[in-house]
Amino acid sequence: MKTLKTAIAALLIVAGTIGVFAFTKLDSKTKVAQTYWVTSLSGSNYTVSTSLPEDNQCGEGSDQPCQITTTQPLSAGNQISVADVMDTSKTSIDSRQPDFSH
Repeated sequence: MKTLKTAIAALLIVAGTIGVFAFTKLDSKTKVAQTYWVTSLSGSNYTVSTSLPEDNQCGEGSDQPCQITTTQPLSAGNQISVADVMDTSKTSIDSRQPDFSH
């Protein structure tokens, strides 16, 4: 009888542990920082590239971001909002460039 009580207690502990993990929401979206190069400004969004542009002017000015590192996802495939770039909790501006030519 003692063995049966021990077995039932063990099963209850295991069931409780599984139950706790089964109903605990796991954060599967770990934000990983990505590096981008800003190539232009379009309205309230910067257009970015994952590779250094041929006409690279990073470090040659102070008007616009050039190389950024961010945890924010891009919208429309290759755009990030100006607000997200300016938010230092989401993005760091690693270098700057002259104002974009219009």
